[in-house]
Amino acid sequence: IVPQSDAKVPPVTKNMQSSALLSTVLKSIWAVGALLTFLYFVGSYLRCRLEFQTALPVENSFATKWIEEHSIRRRFCIRQSDRISTPLTYGIVCPVILMPKETDWSQTKQIQYILMHEYVHICRYDALTKLICICALCIHWFNPFVFFMERQAAKDMEFLCDSRVVRNLTREEKKK
Repeated sequence: IVPQSDAKVPPVTKNMQSSALLSTVLKSIWAVGALLTFLYFVGSYLRCRLEFQTALPVENSFATKWIEEHSIRRRFCIRQSDRISTPLTYGIVCPVILMPKETDWSQTKQIQYILMHEYVHICRYDALTKLICICALCIHWFNPFVFFMERQAAKDMEFLCDSRVVRNLTREEKKK
C-alpha cells in the first residue's frame, strides 16, 4: 500500500529551471576563476622556491653574531642570492632572510637596519598573513576590493616593520 497525500507537487517552472541553470553557470565560473587564481599563486610560489633554493648561506662573522643576538623560538638563517635585488624574507616554519649577492657586509650599521626590518617580518609572522591574504584573493578573485586590500596589507606590513626599526633607533641615529 502506497500512502497518498493530498498535497500536489508544483510543476517545475521555466523560471526555476533558468534560475538553477544560471546558478550552476555562475558557480562554475567562480570555481574556474578560483582555480586559475590558485594555480597562478602556486606557480609563482614554486618558481620563487626554486630560485631561492640556489641561495647560499652567509658566512660572515657579523651575520652569525647578529643571528645569535636575535634568537627566537623558530630557527631562521640568512642567505644570499644573485637573483634578487632587494632583501626579503620568506618561509613560515623555518624563515630565511634573503640578501642580494652584492650586499656590502662592511656597512654594518646599514646591514643591521636591514636585518632588523626583516627580523620584524619574521617575528610578526608576516609570511602567514600574506598567505591568508592570498587565500582571500583566491576565494574572492572577482572582487577588486580584495586585490586592493591585499596591496594595502602588504604596504602596511612594510610600514609597521619600518616604524618598529625606527622606534629602536637613538636620536643620533634618527638624525642620519
